[in-house]
Amino acid sequence: MMISFSTGDVIIIMMYIALAFIVPIAFIIPFLLRRKREENDNAGFISLIYLELPIGVTALLHTIYFHHYFDNVFDCVFNLIPYTLILWFVYFSRQKTPWSSTKILRTGWCLFALTFILHTLCLLPTKNTADYDTAVNIALRKGDGAALDSLWKTCPEGIDSLLFDMKFNYNGNNDFDYPIASFEKVLQCSDYKNDYTSNYAINDSFRDSTSINFLTLLYSRIDANKKKEIQSDKTIINNRLSNLRQCMRDDECSKIKIKMLNFLLKLEPKWQDDLTITLKDLHNAIMNSNKISISYFEKFVKPENENDVIAMAVVFGDNQSVISKIKDKKRLQSVIGKEYGDFGDDITLVEFIIRNGTEPMIDFIINDLNVDVICYSSASTINYNSIVSSEYNYKYNKRFENSTCTHPIKS
Repeated sequence: MMISFSTGDVIIIMMYIALAFIVPIAFIIPFLLRRKREENDNAGFISLIYLELPIGVTALLHTIYFHHYFDNVFDCVFNLIPYTLILWFVYFSRQKTPWSSTKILRTGWCLFALTFILHTLCLLPTKNTADYDTAVNIALRKGDGAALDSLWKTCPEGIDSLLFDMKFNYNGNNDFDYPIASFEKVLQCSDYKNDYTSNYAINDSFRDSTSINFLTLLYSRIDANKKKEIQSDKTIINNRLSNLRQCMRDDECSKIKIKMLNFLLKLEPKWQDDLTITLKDLHNAIMNSNKISISYFEKFVKPENENDVIAMAVVFGDNQSVISKIKDKKRLQSVIGKEYGDFGDDITLVEFIIRNGTEPMIDFIINDLNVDVICYSSASTINYNSIVSSEYNYKYNKRFENSTCTHPIKS
C-alpha cells in the first residue's frame, strides 16, 4: 500500500525537520555572544561562568538521562527548547536591560529552577510508563509469575495484542521464545482464555504461530476431539513447508522454519503423512545455495541428475568431488535443472560454480581445464560469490576485464 501525504502534511514534516536542526544551533549561539574584549564585558563572563554554563550542562545531562524514554532523536533535541529559551532570555537581559549581574543571575536561576522542575514533572509519566513496560517485558521473558502478579493488579489493556506479539516472537530475536509460564499468565487475562476449540485459537495458531512454547501449551489444553480435528488439517504442514520454501538463500530463516517443522512432526507424528517434499524443493534449495534446506530436503529425496549432484557438492565446498566430476569439461556448459522449467534464466554448471564455488574449483576450471569462462558468465559474476576472498574477486575481474569469448567449450 502506497502512503501519500497532503501538502499540509509535507509542510509540517519539513518544519519539524528544520526545527530539529535549528534548536541545537540556537542552544549553542548564546554561549558565543559576548561583547568585544576591549569593552571589558565582566557581566557577560560572570553570566557565562555562573549561569549559562551550569544551565547548559544541566540541560544536556537532563536530556541524556531521559533519552531512553524518548521515541526518537527529534524528541531528544526538542527537550532542549525550554533551556534554549532561558539562555536567550539571559542574553537579552544582559544586552537590553540595565540589570545588574546579581539581578540577572537571580532571575536566570529562578527561571531555570522553575522550568527544570516543571519539565521533569512533565516527563515523569513517560519515564514511569517506560519503566513499567520494561519491568513487564523482563518478567515475561523470565516467566516470573510472581513479578507479573505484582505488576498486573488487574488485567491490563491490550493483552490480546501482547499475546499476538508473543505468539509470533515480535521481539527482535528469532531464537527467543517466551516461557510457557508467561503464556499462561497472559492467557488468564485474554478474551480467549476459555476458547480452546475455535479455529482462531487452534488451527490458525498451528498454521502460523512461531512460538513453540505457545503451541506446546495450546496442545496440552485441547481435548481429544480437537486433536483429531487438527490432525486431519493438511494445511498446517503445507503452510509450514511453504514458509520453509520461501527462505531462499537465508540459512537462518531455514533453521527456524525447520525447527518448527520438526517440533510439529514430533508433537503429532500423523502429520508426517502431509509432509510432501519433492525433487524440485531440493533443486531450488541447491540453486539458492541454502545449505540448511538442502540438508533437510536431502533426508527425504535424493538428486536424480548428475548436475544437481555436482551443484550440491559445490554448495557444500567439496572440492575433490566437484573437480573429479568436471574433468570432462563438456559438462560445464550444460544447463542445471532444465527439466524443472520454471526457475527463471538458464544457468550453466560453469556459471553456477563461478557464482557459488570455492577458489580451487574456479582455478581448476580456468587453469587446468583452460576454459574461457567469459563465454558462459560475465566477468562480474564472481561478485555474486560470497565464498571467495575479495583479493580473488579482484584478480578474477582484472583477468577478464574487457575480454570477449574466443574459445567456447566445443560439444
